[in-house]
Amino acid sequence: MLIDTDILVDYLRLHPEAVHFLDGLTKKDRAVSVLTHLELLQGCSTKLKSQTVDHFVKQFKVLPLDAEISLSAMKLFREHKWHSHMSIPDVLIAATALSSGEILYTRNVKDYKMIPGLKLHSPY
Repeated sequence: MLIDTDILVDYLRLHPEAVHFLDGLTKKDRAVSVLTHLELLQGCSTKLKSQTVDHFVKQFKVLPLDAEISLSAMKLFREHKWHSHMSIPDVLIAATALSSGEILYTRNVKDYKMIPGLKLHSPY
């Protein structure tokens, strides 16, 4: 399963639903895109907070970007930019889920639902 940034932000903010969801998963079941790691770091206001994020992300398999994901993201962006306003990180995360065959776990199902073949689940 590929876990979207919003779920991890909720976890770090100690939202009970997110804590319950993530703590119920085994480490081997948890993956994030490298974009998610970058988005979490972007939200850090201090070096100490960024170190906390780095430590937290070590609990997940971090899926890197590759040529296949990049090409898929370009195609998705071209197809959906004009009517859905998908952000570049969201397009790259969606392309990562498609490339890896993982279900994307997110609270923002509406941001991704127009992408054919993308498997989505909102855990809470």
